[in-house]
Amino acid sequence: MKISRRTFRILAVVWGLVWAVLVVGAVHFVKHA
Repeated sequence: MKISRRTFRILAVVWGLVWAVLVVGAVHFVKHA
């Protein structure tokens, strides 16, 4: 399975967004615990 560079970049951006949301959510949760 060959992934094109553009698809890889899109996946990387999506992955980064997911991680950012998780981290922000975790920090928010801890602060309000």
